[in-house]
Amino acid sequence: MATQLLALKEHCHLAPTQPVEEGIPKRWITLVERVLNVKLESVRNFWRCLAGLGGFIGRKSDREPGWQTIWKGYRRLQDMLMGADYL
Repeated sequence: MATQLLALKEHCHLAPTQPVEEGIPKRWITLVERVLNVKLESVRNFWRCLAGLGGFIGRKSDREPGWQTIWKGYRRLQDMLMGADYL
């Protein structure tokens, strides 16, 4: 999991304006959009929304989310994916 997050972080920092469909699995995009009621457009948006699942508020003065927040959001996303598989 850590290597997935590290690769995702690098992808977000190297190409933040890249369309989200090119770098993120479709199931992840769908779940995050439904839970947070947003329309994801870029990879950076997904990164910040993933952090939002972990408690990141994302105010104007906030810096980029930290690893603990990202980890919590990723764990929550994985739990949602497991729950969706059982339906």
